Amino acid sequence: MMTNNMFMKIIYQKRWLIFWWFVALVGTGLSTTVLFPAFKGSNIGQVFNSLPTSVQHIAGTASGFNSIGNYISQEVFGLRAPLLTIVLSIVVFNSLTVNEERQGILETQISLPLSRSKIFLSKLIAGILIICIASAGLFVGVELALFFIHDHYSATKLLELVLNSAVFGIIFGLVLFMLNAVFGIRGIVLGLSCAYAFISYLLTSFALTQKNLQTFDKGSLFHYYSSTGNFYIHDLLTLIYIGLGLIFISYIFFTKRDIET
Repeated sequence: MMTNNMFMKIIYQKRWLIFWWFVALVGTGLSTTVLFPAFKGSNIGQVFNSLPTSVQHIAGTASGFNSIGNYISQEVFGLRAPLLTIVLSIVVFNSLTVNEERQGILETQISLPLSRSKIFLSKLIAGILIICIASAGLFVGVELALFFIHDHYSATKLLELVLNSAVFGIIFGLVLFMLNAVFGIRGIVLGLSCAYAFISYLLTSFALTQKNLQTFDKGSLFHYYSSTGNFYIHDLLTLIYIGLGLIFISYIFFTKRDIET
């Protein structure tokens, strides 16, 4: 059963995680977007413009309150969506790799008549699919809010923003995936993954005002995700290329490293 349906088994085991994260992201998109009429035409945007550039990177700017499109891009996908998908991605890939290896589940899986390549691909594809399904909650939440406030925003543009956010979050999960394939030690894997995410965000935020940091900023994944959530195909492709590189490194080490409890 496990040798033939490992992928489906993972999806089934994670069904409640998928459900609750989907609900949480629906709530995020809905609760944020539905507030747009209260902010539209107010002076709050001018207050944001008086803030330092690095703070505006977090809080937003006046332009984000002028139209529903700018508001969705800035307030939903500028910070909330990417941070939530990063957390989700780390949680998912941690449960599929670090936790299972620590509990001896991975060692058991490898002892079965199942190739490491199939185990690797099952975990990888399942993890990516889980994040994509949960991320769809953002689309549903925003669309529900638009219905309630009787406003309109391009569904195609919204899908682009959701896709960009999902891919962005997945890449951070793949960083953890790679670190686990290389080290397999929980403290190192989680510590380095979370540290990289935190340092990346700080680096990109400060690089907006500190020119001497702009060269190093290219090593931050946040550099390839717009601070206002705007969709740029070249940045998305860069993230995908980085993800493919992480998958390749993960595969090489996963198929060669000794797995221990």
